[in-house]
Amino acid sequence: MGKKLRQITEELKRFFDSEFCKNYFTIIYGSYAYGAHTSNSDLDFVAVSRDFDPNSLRRTLDFAFDLYRRHNLAFDDEVPHEKKILTDYKTLEDAIVGEGFERRDGRIHVPPVVKTKEFLSSKEIAMRLLLNAMTSKNIFVSGDDSYYSQKRKQAFEHIVAFMFSIGGVGSLTIPEFVQSLIGTPERHGEMYLGYKDKPVVREYLTEAFGSELGRLATNGTLMRENETKRYSIANMSWLSRMVG
Repeated sequence: MGKKLRQITEELKRFFDSEFCKNYFTIIYGSYAYGAHTSNSDLDFVAVSRDFDPNSLRRTLDFAFDLYRRHNLAFDDEVPHEKKILTDYKTLEDAIVGEGFERRDGRIHVPPVVKTKEFLSSKEIAMRLLLNAMTSKNIFVSGDDSYYSQKRKQAFEHIVAFMFSIGGVGSLTIPEFVQSLIGTPERHGEMYLGYKDKPVVREYLTEAFGSELGRLATNGTLMRENETKRYSIANMSWLSRMVG
């Protein structure tokens, strides 16, 4: 971690420890977490609190904009900051179970990202960003590490189920699974699930979700064919529970 990022992390910790004390956590995600940031990169972070009031949101926004200014940080305001830098436990838990998506005929469907003011300000896009942040490479800054770890584990398991459901496929290799997360040439990255098609992202997804697929095969949820290295669902009730 470079000096600048270390200082930013310390400032985030001081502010949110003071603002919420407990029952919260903060993470940094995006290019800074991957170590792929440049002078033009925006700083992506989110604080998740059990609850907060309008005054907490206002103070958080004031802090964030001051942080960007003092450190000469770029920021992306396409999605309003009040929708993406502070959220509550209920929204996180809804995001993990896929409430940011649609259910059609018992399967998960990912609606297109429509860059209108209404859609970019919606709870739906906020939940999709939050699910991506929890399953992308991120830096835990401060707060309740136990709750964060629990929800991150749940998010990984749900994403595995979602990808089988979205694609309607019977089996996937790890490279195929990673490609399904990133999307297609026509629809990928921020226009899909938010995972960018970059080597550092593919490397992370391969390692992180390879580990998760292996865990689910070990506990009998998935089956792994040794010859083809394909994973398929062994427990259909698990899939129904994850996407239902």
